[in-house]
Amino acid sequence: MKIKVTVLSPVHIGSGEEISPTEYFIDRQRGWFNRLNLNSLFLDVKFRAHRERFITEAARSRYIGQIISDDSLLNKHILYSIPISAEARQEIINSPKNVKTFIKSAGRVYLPGSSLKGSILSAFLWHVLKEKSQEKKAIIEEIIQVGKGQSAQAYDKLLNLALGRVAPVEHRPENPKFSHWLDVADSNTIFPQESLQISLVKVKGSRTGRELPVFYETIKKDQIFWMEIKATEVLRKEGYSEKALFQIAHDFYSRVAQKDGVSVPNVPYLLRVGQGATAFSTSLLILAEDLRIRNYALRPPRTRKRIADHTPLGFVQIGL
Repeated sequence: MKIKVTVLSPVHIGSGEEISPTEYFIDRQRGWFNRLNLNSLFLDVKFRAHRERFITEAARSRYIGQIISDDSLLNKHILYSIPISAEARQEIINSPKNVKTFIKSAGRVYLPGSSLKGSILSAFLWHVLKEKSQEKKAIIEEIIQVGKGQSAQAYDKLLNLALGRVAPVEHRPENPKFSHWLDVADSNTIFPQESLQISLVKVKGSRTGRELPVFYETIKKDQIFWMEIKATEVLRKEGYSEKALFQIAHDFYSRVAQKDGVSVPNVPYLLRVGQGATAFSTSLLILAEDLRIRNYALRPPRTRKRIADHTPLGFVQIGL
């Protein structure tokens, strides 16, 4: 099934890398972020006059615009340019900091199939353990009770319990992992300048009361991607078609949005991916509440990531 993924709020799926202030400069007039190709910059003969100062200042993570005042030189070595969102513009101009990069393939932005699959799995696990395991409540409670709720071993036990409720042993494939029951291909790729922006995300609700500002490359609202998803016969035999899985995900992430205290469009089908998902999306907090399990080690998250005080990260709409 081909699906259309529309971004409802800025999405960040990290590459694990960061861009330091020595690797970008800002076009203040346009309000754009320009990532530099340092390899080509270093090979430019005009860079030689700035080399020693750059090496000295870069060790202190200084902004390259304060080291090299020749904008014409920097403009020759731009890797890509993306807009800076309104709430981030003044902050990054006044105080340049590291920027967390979005995952890319050959320099282009895409949505990994593994991210969608992981989001669907969280919802699927919640649904199956809630709907089909009332008689197993004692077992579930024992697994996620104090001291065990966070361990990988406990999660695997719950996953095996859920998959066992879905497909009897005689119907299971040789490898009973959920990843082999659902195929989600990576999306199409889009150039950064067409899909990304710089967003300022603030971590709110810390014990100190301070808001920690973090700069991210995020996919812009209303950006569209195309992906393909296929549920195997194991899921289909039990009534879990692609549409059924997205309905489960919609029900779950609608609850997540409510618990997280954010307003998102009530459109089919809702999903949440990437950074900012909070423990409501990635843990079994909602399941524990639905089954009225009280001694669950994990507690509701104290902190939340927000853009411009109220905008959450990561919500997308799935169109079939």
